[in-house]
Amino acid sequence: MRAFIQRLIKPPTHPDSDQNQLARILHYTLLLGILLAGGYSLLLWPTAEDPSGTIISGGITIVFAFLLLILQRGHVHFISVALILSSYLAIMISLFINGSLRDEAGLVLIGLLAMAGFFFGERGTVALGLLTIFVFIVLFAAEQMGILAEDEHLMLVS
Repeated sequence: MRAFIQRLIKPPTHPDSDQNQLARILHYTLLLGILLAGGYSLLLWPTAEDPSGTIISGGITIVFAFLLLILQRGHVHFISVALILSSYLAIMISLFINGSLRDEAGLVLIGLLAMAGFFFGERGTVALGLLTIFVFIVLFAAEQMGILAEDEHLMLVS
């Protein structure tokens, strides 16, 4: 068990220096994501009135753990795409569940677009930015049509 944990904590190495650097960045980003999202879930789960944040962060923890295991097998490009897309999906779910355009998770998109620029370059960032604009227009229209409440959560609070 100890060897398994040490293997997970040690970043993977690759012969190509650019791939090696990207693998190290991805490795430490995923580890940090696991610690932060998992810690958030564990700390707030027993006392949270609205379970949606705990559920989303628990899901992120599981996804990041799987991505870390796949990264250990050397799939650097796949992990960079999956990291951005899974994070983007988690934010979009939070926006639709937790109050639409008024959810603070929308602010995280700024940092996510910066990460997309690092991993994907200009084309990926522009595509993700256009998708974000489209999603915000859909959320705004849904609020205006009364499909999404402007100030209430879709998750039931007990």
